[in-house]
Amino acid sequence: MDVLLNVEQQLVRVADALMLPSNYSHASRVPSAAILTPVLIHIEQLLDEIRSKTRAIVAQASRQRTEELTNTKNAEFEDLRIKLETQDLVGYDSETETEDEAAVEKEKEGENELMTGVGVKRSRDDETEKAEEPKLKRQELAVVRNRNRLSDNVAIFVKQAKKCSELREDEEAATVRKAMTTLMHRSSLSLKGMVGLIQDGGIISEAIAADFRDAVVLLPTVIERHQEKRKISRNWIEGTTKSIAQVVAHAKKNADVPACLADPQLEAMPRSITEIWASSGPDLLRKMENYIEQLTRFGALEPDRMEKPLGKLASIFRKDIQTCKQKNSASRTEEDWSRFARIAEVLVEWIRLAERATEPPNLRPHLLRFDRQIKGFAKKNPGRIPPNLIEYVKLALLTRLSLTIFFFYE
Repeated sequence: MDVLLNVEQQLVRVADALMLPSNYSHASRVPSAAILTPVLIHIEQLLDEIRSKTRAIVAQASRQRTEELTNTKNAEFEDLRIKLETQDLVGYDSETETEDEAAVEKEKEGENELMTGVGVKRSRDDETEKAEEPKLKRQELAVVRNRNRLSDNVAIFVKQAKKCSELREDEEAATVRKAMTTLMHRSSLSLKGMVGLIQDGGIISEAIAADFRDAVVLLPTVIERHQEKRKISRNWIEGTTKSIAQVVAHAKKNADVPACLADPQLEAMPRSITEIWASSGPDLLRKMENYIEQLTRFGALEPDRMEKPLGKLASIFRKDIQTCKQKNSASRTEEDWSRFARIAEVLVEWIRLAERATEPPNLRPHLLRFDRQIKGFAKKNPGRIPPNLIEYVKLALLTRLSLTIFFFYE
């Protein structure tokens, strides 16, 4: 400790003795940089060494303090234990006596059990039953909770289905999207809960079953009316129809399930929903026609201004091809196929126009396979795509418009 105090006093004197350059009375007294630099570096090194050693001293002192506290606590605990033993607050001898008494009592109990014909095996069975009781109760409670949750979800499901069925076709897109999103969410929860309750052996009430059926039978109408404003994915359609089929199949095999879940109308819903979804949806043909008409009317079709118009038209055209692949292309009428062919011819004209631009438009890399997509679609749908579109897109991608023309606009 004396050494540390001595170091402290010396550092104080050194700090007082130091003078800043601004405090020198004459410029000639200020040392040059060549002289100052090595001295200052050495001072910094000494300061670092002092800091390092003081940290080590502090760490060692902390460890010693911790050890002292631990030893003190151990000593206090030992004193307390001895005191308790002395005052007979804890009778260590009594434990042996208690154990002996318990052994005698156990022997007596064993004799009584043998006398009454109730053996150890029954005692063990009773213990097993007691251990299983909480588990069974938990399972029963879980089934009850799931049924209550299902009841709430189905109630909201049927309410939302009726609300969506009452929305007009000219309703604002934002309103439709919000309502349909809620409907899809609640239908998924209801279907999942219904299938789960069936698998757990739970009982489906008449009220839940009736609400479920009433909600499901409204889905085809709702999808047909609002799918253009709220896109419905293939995954949702497939998951929904599969769950409905599972519920109906279970109801037909089990007499204790409410009869309305085996209703022929409900049984027909998976197929009806799939067909409605496949035949409806956004009218991409009309969207492309309106876009072509709009740009033609405003005279915006010039070689150096084709980047965005061509990119958007090609994007929608590509999306229409993908939609036909996902759905049943056979459901498209001949009139719609004629519209599709005319749009394809316009796409060729716009590509030719873009080729005359001073600088080629930019191309997004994910459309490098656009020619192969068109080719594959033409193979599955012979005569539906003009041959010159296939050849011209392929040529454009391989030559001047390589890595250039199409943007992808969702």
